[in-house]
Amino acid sequence: MPILQQPRQRAAILLQTGNADDISIGKQQELCHRYCQQQGYQVSERHIYRDEGRPLCSDASQFVHLRMLVVQGQLDVLVIPRSGSLGLLPLWRSLPVAMTVDEFYRYQVPIESVIARHGVHDIYQQMLLDAIHFVKQIDAAKIEQRHFGGTWQE
Repeated sequence: MPILQQPRQRAAILLQTGNADDISIGKQQELCHRYCQQQGYQVSERHIYRDEGRPLCSDASQFVHLRMLVVQGQLDVLVIPRSGSLGLLPLWRSLPVAMTVDEFYRYQVPIESVIARHGVHDIYQQMLLDAIHFVKQIDAAKIEQRHFGGTWQE
């Protein structure tokens, strides 16, 4: 009986043109390609996008095209250099960005960052962990304020 190989997942890459770390487009592309190769993802040159300084949730033509590919089932994963590539950090604080990320996942197209955050590459998991850490910080501040006689009350 022949062993059936699963088809390679089709990936798109989104590069960040106006990044604060000043990582060149070439370096971002190299890192994303290497990550895709390590994960066994297939990348077509026509599915490499640049954000042109705009968030993924914008109506820029390249993002409309990218979202249409997702809806049409022509992509399996979106790879980005880091979570900040989507336009805002933390991602969960922006409803339009969070809804756009959710749209990808609704069509079973995960978004993965080359640089892991909280030990994970999956953006959805990163968003949830960011929110959990934020709430823990608030709780810790409230406990500290109560303990040291602050004025905060429930």
